[in-house]
Amino acid sequence: MAPEINLNSIFLQSLFSSAPVVLRVLWPLVFVGFLIVAGKLIFLVYRRHRLSKAGMDKIDVMDGKTFESYLATLFQRMGYSVKSVGTLAGDYGADLIISKDGRSVAVQAKRHKSVIGVDAVREALGSIKMYQCNSAMVVTNSYFTKQAKKLARANSVELWDREILAGRILEIRNQSGHISSIS
Repeated sequence: MAPEINLNSIFLQSLFSSAPVVLRVLWPLVFVGFLIVAGKLIFLVYRRHRLSKAGMDKIDVMDGKTFESYLATLFQRMGYSVKSVGTLAGDYGADLIISKDGRSVAVQAKRHKSVIGVDAVREALGSIKMYQCNSAMVVTNSYFTKQAKKLARANSVELWDREILAGRILEIRNQSGHISSIS
């Protein structure tokens, strides 16, 4: 009787016999890939923790007026004098005027779920002369489109996205302890 040939065992033997060569060649790539994936996961966990610690989940459910009041309190804690200029009739592109060290900044507040486009930057730019400010900024709980960033950069409009806003909130909390209005 002829010995039975098991193709599966031949395949497995050839795979395991060549595995050390393959692993010697590919292990640096596999290791780098693992480090990249692990790093991204760690960054995502850190970012989520940081945003929750800053209270971004509460900001996400605020209405526009409450968000403006929240920002007014934040800027006051940062040492600015704050004037609210937004009204139901319109705000001419700014919701707050913040002043410090002889300079004034028109602030457009955008509490949205979607990304913020060039219109917000245009509104902020238009408010500079209207309110006789030195510069403008747009603050959001979201993010900005590439086009909005490009227009802002070209016109020196400061943009605070979700990450920057969370960072400022945490800075203020760390400087002065728990702040009930910035929670």
